[in-house]
Amino acid sequence: MRQRQPSQSKNSYERIAELEAKLSRANRFIKRLQQNNTELQKQFALLQTRQSQQPRLLVRDFPLVPEEEPTRRRRRRRAVSSPQEGTDRTKRLIPQRRSKALVYKLRLAGVILTLVAIPFLIGLIAVRLLYRPIVPAQQPSPEPSAKVLQLPDSPLVPPEVPSSAGAARLASLSVQRPENLEIVYNVSTPPDLKPSQDLQGIVDELVKMAAEKNLPTNDLSITLINVNTGEIAGYQQQELRYPASVIKMFWMVYLYALSEGGIFPDETAFSPDLYKMIQQSSNDAASRIIDVISDAKSGPSLKNEEYEYWLKKRQHLNDFFQKAGYEGIILNQKTYPIGYLKMSKPQGRELQMWKDPEDPMQNKISSDQGARLMYEIVTGKSVSPESSRKMIHWLARDLHPTAWDVDSASIGGFNPVKGFLGESLPPDSIDFASKAGWTSTSRHEVAFVKTKDGQTAYILTVLGSDRAWANNWGIFPQMSRTVFESLTAPKASVK
Repeated sequence: MRQRQPSQSKNSYERIAELEAKLSRANRFIKRLQQNNTELQKQFALLQTRQSQQPRLLVRDFPLVPEEEPTRRRRRRRAVSSPQEGTDRTKRLIPQRRSKALVYKLRLAGVILTLVAIPFLIGLIAVRLLYRPIVPAQQPSPEPSAKVLQLPDSPLVPPEVPSSAGAARLASLSVQRPENLEIVYNVSTPPDLKPSQDLQGIVDELVKMAAEKNLPTNDLSITLINVNTGEIAGYQQQELRYPASVIKMFWMVYLYALSEGGIFPDETAFSPDLYKMIQQSSNDAASRIIDVISDAKSGPSLKNEEYEYWLKKRQHLNDFFQKAGYEGIILNQKTYPIGYLKMSKPQGRELQMWKDPEDPMQNKISSDQGARLMYEIVTGKSVSPESSRKMIHWLARDLHPTAWDVDSASIGGFNPVKGFLGESLPPDSIDFASKAGWTSTSRHEVAFVKTKDGQTAYILTVLGSDRAWANNWGIFPQMSRTVFESLTAPKASVK
Protein backbone atom coordinates (compact mmCIF):
# COMPACT_ATOMS: atom_id res chain seq x y z
CA MET A 1 0.00 0.00 0.00
CA ARG A 2 2.82 2.38 0.73
CA GLN A 3 4.18 1.91 -2.79
CA ARG A 4 0.86 2.94 -4.35
CA GLN A 5 0.39 6.01 -2.22
CA PRO A 6 2.37 8.36 -4.52
CA SER A 7 0.30 7.36 -7.57
CA GLN A 8 -2.92 7.76 -5.64
CA SER A 9 -1.86 11.21 -4.53
CA LYS A 10 -0.94 12.03 -8.10
CA ASN A 11 -4.32 10.86 -9.43
CA SER A 12 -6.06 12.91 -6.79
CA TYR A 13 -4.24 16.05 -7.83
CA GLU A 14 -4.93 15.31 -11.52
CA ARG A 15 -8.65 15.01 -10.81
CA ILE A 16 -8.54 18.29 -8.94
CA ALA A 17 -6.83 19.93 -11.91
CA GLU A 18 -9.51 18.58 -14.27
CA LEU A 19 -12.31 19.79 -12.00
CA GLU A 20 -10.72 23.21 -11.73
CA ALA A 21 -10.52 23.36 -15.54
CA LYS A 22 -14.20 22.46 -15.80
CA LEU A 23 -15.04 25.08 -13.20
CA SER A 24 -13.12 27.66 -15.20
CA ARG A 25 -15.01 26.74 -18.38
CA ALA A 26 -18.33 26.88 -16.52
CA ASN A 27 -17.48 30.33 -15.24
CA ARG A 28 -16.74 31.49 -18.76
CA PHE A 29 -20.04 29.98 -20.01
CA ILE A 30 -22.01 31.73 -17.29
CA LYS A 31 -20.31 35.01 -18.10
CA ARG A 32 -21.30 34.64 -21.76
CA LEU A 33 -24.90 33.93 -20.76
CA GLN A 34 -24.91 36.97 -18.54
CA GLN A 35 -23.50 39.10 -21.33
CA ASN A 36 -26.13 37.83 -23.77
CA ASN A 37 -28.86 38.43 -21.21
CA THR A 38 -27.61 41.97 -20.68
CA GLU A 39 -27.54 42.60 -24.42
CA LEU A 40 -31.10 41.28 -24.84
CA GLN A 41 -32.32 43.49 -22.04
CA LYS A 42 -30.73 46.50 -23.73
CA GLN A 43 -32.46 45.65 -27.02
CA PHE A 44 -35.78 45.16 -25.24
CA ALA A 45 -35.47 48.52 -23.50
CA LEU A 46 -34.67 50.13 -26.87
CA LEU A 47 -37.76 48.60 -28.47
CA GLN A 48 -39.94 49.74 -25.60
CA THR A 49 -38.62 53.27 -26.04
CA ARG A 50 -39.37 53.24 -29.76
CA GLN A 51 -42.84 51.80 -29.19
CA SER A 52 -43.71 54.52 -26.68
CA GLN A 53 -42.71 57.14 -29.24
CA GLN A 54 -45.02 55.72 -32.00
CA PRO A 55 -48.72 56.76 -32.26
CA ARG A 56 -51.01 54.23 -30.70
CA LEU A 57 -53.44 52.33 -32.94
CA LEU A 58 -56.91 53.91 -33.01
CA VAL A 59 -59.70 51.29 -33.03
CA ARG A 60 -63.03 52.18 -34.54
CA ASP A 61 -65.91 52.34 -32.10
CA PHE A 62 -68.49 49.72 -32.77
CA PRO A 63 -70.52 47.47 -30.49
CA LEU A 64 -69.18 43.98 -29.89
CA VAL A 65 -71.90 41.33 -30.13
CA PRO A 66 -71.49 37.66 -29.63
CA GLU A 67 -71.07 36.30 -33.11
CA GLU A 68 -69.31 33.41 -34.66
CA GLU A 69 -65.63 33.75 -35.59
CA PRO A 70 -66.13 34.04 -39.36
CA THR A 71 -68.57 36.90 -38.88
CA ARG A 72 -66.05 38.83 -36.73
CA ARG A 73 -63.36 38.37 -39.36
CA ARG A 74 -65.64 39.70 -42.09
CA ARG A 75 -66.59 42.70 -39.95
CA ARG A 76 -62.91 43.52 -39.42
CA ARG A 77 -62.26 43.39 -43.12
CA ARG A 78 -65.17 45.70 -43.76
CA ALA A 79 -63.80 48.12 -41.14
CA VAL A 80 -60.88 48.85 -43.45
CA SER A 81 -62.07 51.61 -45.70
CA SER A 82 -59.20 51.37 -48.23
CA PRO A 83 -56.09 49.27 -49.15
CA GLN A 84 -53.74 52.05 -48.03
CA GLU A 85 -55.35 52.18 -44.59
CA GLY A 86 -54.88 48.41 -44.18
CA THR A 87 -51.19 48.65 -45.08
CA ASP A 88 -50.56 51.37 -42.48
CA ARG A 89 -52.37 49.41 -39.83
CA THR A 90 -50.28 46.27 -40.51
CA LYS A 91 -47.05 48.29 -40.20
CA ARG A 92 -48.13 49.50 -36.78
CA LEU A 93 -48.94 45.98 -35.56
CA ILE A 94 -45.62 44.34 -36.57
CA PRO A 95 -43.38 46.08 -33.90
CA GLN A 96 -45.81 45.10 -31.17
CA ARG A 97 -45.69 41.44 -32.20
CA ARG A 98 -41.88 41.49 -32.32
CA SER A 99 -41.63 43.08 -28.86
CA LYS A 100 -43.89 40.38 -27.41
CA ALA A 101 -41.73 37.67 -28.96
CA LEU A 102 -38.62 39.31 -27.53
CA VAL A 103 -40.17 39.31 -24.06
CA TYR A 104 -40.78 35.57 -24.34
CA LYS A 105 -37.13 35.04 -25.40
CA LEU A 106 -35.81 37.02 -22.45
CA ARG A 107 -37.93 35.09 -20.02
CA LEU A 108 -36.79 31.82 -21.56
CA ALA A 109 -33.14 32.86 -21.28
CA GLY A 110 -33.61 33.71 -17.61
CA VAL A 111 -35.18 30.33 -16.94
CA ILE A 112 -32.29 28.55 -18.67
CA LEU A 113 -29.73 30.55 -16.70
CA THR A 114 -31.49 29.73 -13.43
CA LEU A 115 -32.19 26.03 -14.07
CA VAL A 116 -28.94 25.05 -15.78
CA ALA A 117 -26.01 27.33 -14.97
CA ILE A 118 -26.45 27.89 -11.24
CA PRO A 119 -26.99 24.19 -10.28
CA PHE A 120 -24.04 23.23 -12.48
CA LEU A 121 -21.79 25.73 -10.67
CA ILE A 122 -22.96 24.52 -7.25
CA GLY A 123 -22.28 20.93 -8.26
CA LEU A 124 -18.73 21.69 -9.35
CA ILE A 125 -17.98 23.50 -6.10
CA ALA A 126 -19.38 20.59 -4.08
CA VAL A 127 -17.32 18.05 -6.04
CA ARG A 128 -14.17 20.08 -5.55
CA LEU A 129 -14.76 20.24 -1.81
CA LEU A 130 -15.40 16.50 -1.61
CA TYR A 131 -12.26 15.55 -3.53
CA ARG A 132 -9.90 18.07 -1.97
CA PRO A 133 -6.96 16.20 -0.39
CA ILE A 134 -6.68 16.59 3.33
CA VAL A 135 -3.32 18.16 4.18
CA PRO A 136 -2.22 19.78 7.43
CA ALA A 137 -2.45 23.56 7.36
CA GLN A 138 0.94 25.23 7.14
CA GLN A 139 1.45 27.68 9.96
CA PRO A 140 3.30 30.84 8.95
CA SER A 141 6.80 30.76 10.32
CA PRO A 142 7.31 33.53 12.86
CA GLU A 143 9.80 36.20 11.92
CA PRO A 144 12.97 35.57 13.88
CA SER A 145 13.74 38.16 16.48
CA ALA A 146 16.81 40.28 15.93
CA LYS A 147 19.88 38.96 17.66
CA VAL A 148 23.35 40.36 17.92
CA LEU A 149 25.88 38.57 15.77
CA GLN A 150 27.80 35.83 17.52
CA LEU A 151 31.19 37.46 17.23
CA PRO A 152 34.11 35.02 16.92
CA ASP A 153 36.45 37.09 19.05
CA SER A 154 35.77 38.10 22.63
CA PRO A 155 36.32 40.86 23.34
CA LEU A 156 35.56 42.51 20.01
CA VAL A 157 38.93 43.83 18.94
CA PRO A 158 39.74 46.39 16.23
CA PRO A 159 41.15 45.06 12.96
CA GLU A 160 44.86 44.80 12.43
CA VAL A 161 46.49 47.32 10.14
CA PRO A 162 46.43 45.79 6.63
CA SER A 163 49.43 45.76 4.38
CA SER A 164 49.68 48.99 2.41
CA ALA A 165 50.42 47.05 -0.77
CA GLY A 166 46.78 47.09 -1.81
CA ALA A 167 46.39 50.89 -1.67
CA ALA A 168 48.20 51.43 -4.97
CA ARG A 169 46.02 48.79 -6.62
CA LEU A 170 42.83 50.50 -5.44
CA ALA A 171 43.88 53.83 -6.98
CA SER A 172 44.24 52.16 -10.39
CA LEU A 173 41.20 49.91 -10.03
CA SER A 174 38.13 50.67 -12.14
CA VAL A 175 34.72 49.19 -11.44
CA GLN A 176 33.54 47.32 -14.51
CA ARG A 177 29.82 47.85 -13.99
CA PRO A 178 27.42 47.06 -16.88
CA GLU A 179 25.08 49.90 -17.70
CA ASN A 180 21.98 47.87 -16.82
CA LEU A 181 23.40 46.44 -13.56
CA GLU A 182 21.72 47.80 -10.45
CA ILE A 183 23.19 47.04 -7.03
CA VAL A 184 20.31 46.73 -4.55
CA TYR A 185 20.54 46.79 -0.77
CA ASN A 186 19.20 43.49 0.55
CA VAL A 187 17.29 45.22 3.40
CA SER A 188 14.33 46.85 1.64
CA THR A 189 12.41 48.31 4.60
CA PRO A 190 13.26 49.82 8.00
CA PRO A 191 13.23 47.42 10.96
CA ASP A 192 9.97 47.03 12.86
CA LEU A 193 11.03 48.61 16.16
CA LYS A 194 8.53 49.47 18.89
CA PRO A 195 8.50 52.75 20.83
CA SER A 196 9.50 52.42 24.49
CA GLN A 197 8.54 54.73 27.31
CA ASP A 198 11.54 53.56 29.36
CA LEU A 199 13.98 54.40 26.55
CA GLN A 200 12.18 57.67 25.89
CA GLY A 201 12.73 58.64 29.52
CA ILE A 202 16.47 58.11 29.04
CA VAL A 203 16.49 60.20 25.85
CA ASP A 204 14.55 62.99 27.56
CA GLU A 205 17.15 62.98 30.32
CA LEU A 206 19.92 63.46 27.71
CA VAL A 207 18.09 66.40 26.16
CA LYS A 208 17.62 67.96 29.59
CA MET A 209 21.32 67.45 30.29
CA ALA A 210 22.24 69.33 27.09
CA ALA A 211 19.86 72.19 27.90
CA GLU A 212 21.38 72.59 31.38
CA LYS A 213 24.79 73.03 29.75
CA ASN A 214 23.40 75.72 27.42
CA LEU A 215 23.88 73.55 24.35
CA PRO A 216 21.39 74.23 21.51
CA THR A 217 18.84 71.41 21.60
CA ASN A 218 17.27 72.52 18.31
CA ASP A 219 20.53 71.35 16.65
CA LEU A 220 20.45 67.99 18.43
CA SER A 221 19.17 64.60 17.26
CA ILE A 222 19.23 61.38 19.32
CA THR A 223 18.20 57.80 18.58
CA LEU A 224 18.43 54.98 21.13
CA ILE A 225 17.73 51.33 20.21
CA ASN A 226 17.63 48.37 22.58
CA VAL A 227 18.87 45.63 20.26
CA ASN A 228 17.79 42.76 22.53
CA THR A 229 14.16 43.92 22.84
CA GLY A 230 13.69 45.69 19.49
CA GLU A 231 12.60 48.94 21.16
CA ILE A 232 13.43 52.50 20.10
CA ALA A 233 13.18 56.10 21.30
CA GLY A 234 14.48 59.40 20.01
CA TYR A 235 14.55 63.16 19.87
CA GLN A 236 14.26 64.94 16.49
CA GLN A 237 15.47 61.62 15.14
CA GLN A 238 14.19 62.13 11.60
CA GLU A 239 15.77 65.57 11.10
CA LEU A 240 18.31 65.43 8.26
CA ARG A 241 21.71 66.83 9.25
CA TYR A 242 25.21 67.03 7.82
CA PRO A 243 26.84 63.85 9.17
CA ALA A 244 30.55 64.67 8.74
CA SER A 245 32.57 61.42 8.75
CA VAL A 246 29.70 59.26 10.03
CA ILE A 247 28.79 58.99 6.34
CA LYS A 248 31.83 56.77 5.79
CA MET A 249 30.01 53.88 7.47
CA PHE A 250 27.45 54.02 4.63
CA TRP A 251 30.20 53.98 1.99
CA MET A 252 31.61 50.85 3.63
CA VAL A 253 28.25 49.06 3.32
CA TYR A 254 28.00 49.99 -0.37
CA LEU A 255 31.56 48.77 -0.90
CA TYR A 256 30.71 45.34 0.52
CA ALA A 257 27.53 45.18 -1.57
CA LEU A 258 29.69 45.66 -4.68
CA SER A 259 32.17 43.10 -3.42
CA GLU A 260 29.50 40.44 -2.94
CA GLY A 261 28.07 41.38 -6.32
CA GLY A 262 31.31 40.26 -7.94
CA ILE A 263 32.60 43.74 -8.81
CA PHE A 264 35.84 43.32 -6.86
CA PRO A 265 37.97 40.20 -7.32
CA ASP A 266 39.10 40.21 -3.68
CA GLU A 267 39.25 42.45 -0.61
CA THR A 268 42.98 43.00 -0.52
CA ALA A 269 42.64 45.84 -3.02
CA PHE A 270 40.52 47.99 -0.72
CA SER A 271 41.40 46.75 2.81
CA PRO A 272 44.18 49.31 3.47
CA ASP A 273 42.01 52.29 2.47
CA LEU A 274 38.97 50.81 4.22
CA TYR A 275 40.96 50.56 7.45
CA LYS A 276 42.09 54.19 7.14
CA MET A 277 38.60 55.42 6.24
CA ILE A 278 36.87 53.72 9.20
CA GLN A 279 39.51 53.53 11.91
CA GLN A 280 41.33 56.79 11.20
CA SER A 281 38.51 58.62 9.35
CA SER A 282 40.92 59.46 6.52
CA ASN A 283 39.40 61.71 3.86
CA ASP A 284 42.09 60.69 1.37
CA ALA A 285 41.21 57.01 1.73
CA ALA A 286 37.50 57.80 1.53
CA SER A 287 38.08 59.79 -1.68
CA ARG A 288 39.81 56.84 -3.36
CA ILE A 289 37.04 54.46 -2.28
CA ILE A 290 34.29 56.75 -3.62
CA ASP A 291 36.12 57.07 -6.95
CA VAL A 292 36.13 53.29 -7.28
CA ILE A 293 32.67 52.35 -6.00
CA SER A 294 30.95 55.09 -8.05
CA ASP A 295 33.26 55.00 -11.08
CA ALA A 296 32.95 58.80 -11.02
CA LYS A 297 36.29 60.34 -10.09
CA SER A 298 36.97 63.91 -9.10
CA GLY A 299 38.28 66.22 -11.79
CA PRO A 300 37.73 69.43 -13.76
CA SER A 301 34.27 70.72 -14.52
CA LEU A 302 32.23 68.93 -17.16
CA LYS A 303 29.69 70.17 -19.66
CA ASN A 304 26.14 69.11 -20.38
CA GLU A 305 25.86 65.38 -21.21
CA GLU A 306 29.30 64.50 -19.82
CA TYR A 307 28.41 66.01 -16.46
CA GLU A 308 24.96 64.37 -16.42
CA TYR A 309 26.52 60.97 -17.09
CA TRP A 310 29.11 61.51 -14.34
CA LEU A 311 26.41 62.67 -11.88
CA LYS A 312 24.21 59.66 -12.69
CA LYS A 313 27.01 57.33 -11.61
CA ARG A 314 27.52 59.27 -8.37
CA GLN A 315 23.77 59.12 -7.73
CA HIS A 316 24.00 55.31 -7.45
CA LEU A 317 25.19 55.87 -3.87
CA ASN A 318 22.00 57.74 -3.01
CA ASP A 319 19.72 55.38 -4.92
CA PHE A 320 21.16 52.33 -3.16
CA PHE A 321 19.90 53.51 0.25
CA GLN A 322 16.90 55.62 -0.80
CA LYS A 323 15.26 52.61 -2.48
CA ALA A 324 15.73 50.69 0.77
CA GLY A 325 13.68 53.20 2.76
CA TYR A 326 16.40 55.68 3.77
CA GLU A 327 14.23 58.62 2.76
CA GLY A 328 15.94 61.88 1.84
CA ILE A 329 19.45 60.59 2.49
CA ILE A 330 22.32 62.20 0.53
CA LEU A 331 25.77 60.62 0.61
CA ASN A 332 27.33 61.04 -2.83
CA GLN A 333 29.73 63.88 -1.93
CA LYS A 334 33.23 63.57 -0.54
CA THR A 335 34.50 64.83 2.79
CA TYR A 336 37.22 67.47 2.91
CA PRO A 337 40.10 68.32 2.99
CA ILE A 338 41.61 65.77 0.59
CA GLY A 339 45.40 65.96 0.73
CA TYR A 340 46.49 64.03 -2.36
CA LEU A 341 44.06 66.04 -4.53
CA LYS A 342 45.07 69.31 -2.86
CA MET A 343 41.41 70.14 -2.29
CA SER A 344 40.40 71.91 0.91
CA LYS A 345 36.86 72.22 -0.44
CA PRO A 346 34.89 71.06 -3.50
CA GLN A 347 36.34 72.02 -6.87
CA GLY A 348 35.57 71.22 -10.50
CA ARG A 349 32.79 68.69 -11.00
CA GLU A 350 32.52 68.22 -7.21
CA LEU A 351 31.62 71.91 -6.96
CA GLN A 352 29.13 71.53 -9.81
CA MET A 353 27.30 68.93 -7.75
CA TRP A 354 26.88 71.44 -4.93
CA LYS A 355 24.85 73.49 -7.49
CA ASP A 356 24.95 76.74 -5.51
CA PRO A 357 28.06 77.51 -3.42
CA GLU A 358 25.98 79.88 -1.27
CA ASP A 359 23.51 77.09 -0.45
CA PRO A 360 25.39 73.83 -1.05
CA MET A 361 23.68 70.45 -1.40
CA GLN A 362 25.60 68.61 1.31
CA ASN A 363 25.50 65.04 2.55
CA LYS A 364 22.58 64.51 4.93
CA ILE A 365 21.37 61.71 7.19
CA SER A 366 19.15 61.48 10.26
CA SER A 367 20.03 59.93 13.60
CA ASP A 368 17.42 57.23 12.87
CA GLN A 369 19.19 56.35 9.62
CA GLY A 370 22.59 56.11 11.31
CA ALA A 371 21.16 53.93 14.09
CA ARG A 372 19.26 51.77 11.58
CA LEU A 373 22.40 51.02 9.56
CA MET A 374 24.34 50.05 12.69
CA TYR A 375 21.36 47.89 13.77
CA GLU A 376 21.39 46.06 10.42
CA ILE A 377 25.13 45.47 10.72
CA VAL A 378 25.16 44.13 14.29
CA THR A 379 22.14 41.85 13.62
CA GLY A 380 23.82 40.39 10.52
CA LYS A 381 21.30 41.76 8.00
CA SER A 382 23.43 44.30 6.15
CA VAL A 383 24.52 42.85 2.77
CA SER A 384 24.98 39.38 4.35
CA PRO A 385 25.87 37.86 7.75
CA GLU A 386 29.46 37.37 6.61
CA SER A 387 29.84 40.93 5.35
CA SER A 388 28.14 42.27 8.50
CA ARG A 389 30.65 40.34 10.60
CA LYS A 390 33.52 41.93 8.71
CA MET A 391 32.02 45.42 8.95
CA ILE A 392 31.48 45.25 12.72
CA HIS A 393 35.16 44.38 13.12
CA TRP A 394 36.19 47.37 11.03
CA LEU A 395 34.08 49.54 13.39
CA ALA A 396 35.40 48.00 16.63
CA ARG A 397 37.30 50.26 19.08
CA ASP A 398 39.78 49.56 21.82
CA LEU A 399 38.59 51.64 24.78
CA HIS A 400 41.67 51.09 26.97
CA PRO A 401 43.34 54.47 27.58
CA THR A 402 46.68 53.09 26.40
CA ALA A 403 45.15 52.73 22.93
CA TRP A 404 43.48 56.11 22.58
CA ASP A 405 44.74 58.54 25.29
CA VAL A 406 47.67 59.57 23.13
CA ASP A 407 48.49 62.29 20.64
CA SER A 408 46.05 62.26 17.74
CA ALA A 409 48.87 62.17 15.20
CA SER A 410 50.00 58.77 16.50
CA ILE A 411 46.61 57.20 15.72
CA GLY A 412 46.16 58.66 12.27
CA GLY A 413 45.12 62.25 12.93
CA PHE A 414 41.65 61.61 14.42
CA ASN A 415 40.87 60.31 17.89
CA PRO A 416 37.46 58.56 17.76
CA VAL A 417 37.31 57.92 21.53
CA LYS A 418 38.47 61.07 23.30
CA GLY A 419 35.50 63.40 23.68
CA PHE A 420 33.12 60.81 22.20
CA LEU A 421 30.75 58.12 23.42
CA GLY A 422 33.35 55.45 24.20
CA GLU A 423 35.56 57.49 26.51
CA SER A 424 33.45 57.03 29.67
CA LEU A 425 32.61 53.32 29.27
CA PRO A 426 34.34 50.41 31.07
CA PRO A 427 36.69 48.82 28.50
CA ASP A 428 36.93 45.38 30.12
CA SER A 429 33.23 44.61 30.38
CA ILE A 430 31.85 45.64 26.99
CA ASP A 431 32.28 45.30 23.25
CA PHE A 432 32.23 48.66 21.50
CA ALA A 433 31.99 49.66 17.83
CA SER A 434 31.38 53.12 16.42
CA LYS A 435 31.85 55.68 13.67
CA ALA A 436 32.38 59.26 14.79
CA GLY A 437 32.50 62.52 12.87
CA TRP A 438 33.84 65.89 13.94
CA THR A 439 34.15 69.26 12.24
CA SER A 440 34.42 72.83 13.44
CA THR A 441 30.61 73.01 13.43
CA SER A 442 29.49 69.50 14.43
CA ARG A 443 30.10 66.48 16.67
CA HIS A 444 28.41 63.20 15.69
CA GLU A 445 28.65 59.50 16.50
CA VAL A 446 26.85 56.20 15.97
CA ALA A 447 27.88 53.65 18.61
CA PHE A 448 27.08 50.02 19.43
CA VAL A 449 27.55 48.83 23.02
CA LYS A 450 27.22 45.23 24.23
CA THR A 451 28.12 43.81 27.60
CA LYS A 452 30.24 40.65 27.64
CA ASP A 453 27.37 38.55 28.98
CA GLY A 454 25.08 39.81 26.21
CA GLN A 455 22.39 40.91 28.67
CA THR A 456 22.64 44.50 27.43
CA ALA A 457 23.06 45.53 23.81
CA TYR A 458 22.08 48.93 22.46
CA ILE A 459 22.80 51.51 19.79
CA LEU A 460 23.16 55.20 20.60
CA THR A 461 23.31 57.85 17.87
CA VAL A 462 23.90 61.50 18.73
CA LEU A 463 24.14 64.28 16.12
CA GLY A 464 25.07 67.74 17.38
CA SER A 465 25.12 70.27 14.54
CA ASP A 466 26.51 73.48 16.04
CA ARG A 467 29.87 74.96 17.03
CA ALA A 468 28.84 74.66 20.67
CA TRP A 469 28.59 70.88 20.25
CA ALA A 470 31.86 70.73 18.32
CA ASN A 471 33.74 72.58 21.07
CA ASN A 472 32.29 70.65 24.04
CA TRP A 473 34.50 67.62 24.80
CA GLY A 474 32.62 66.42 27.84
CA ILE A 475 28.97 66.17 26.81
CA PHE A 476 29.21 63.02 24.68
CA PRO A 477 31.04 60.97 27.36
CA GLN A 478 28.53 62.15 29.96
CA MET A 479 25.55 61.21 27.78
CA SER A 480 27.04 57.81 27.03
CA ARG A 481 27.66 57.03 30.70
CA THR A 482 24.08 57.98 31.57
CA VAL A 483 22.65 55.61 28.98
CA PHE A 484 24.97 52.75 30.00
CA GLU A 485 24.15 53.02 33.69
CA SER A 486 20.42 53.28 32.98
CA LEU A 487 20.33 50.15 30.83
CA THR A 488 22.67 48.02 32.95
CA ALA A 489 21.18 48.92 36.34
CA PRO A 490 19.52 45.89 37.98
CA LYS A 491 15.75 45.88 37.67
CA ALA A 492 13.81 46.47 40.87
CA SER A 493 12.02 43.29 41.90
CA VAL A 494 8.23 43.47 42.04
CA LYS A 495 6.76 42.01 45.27
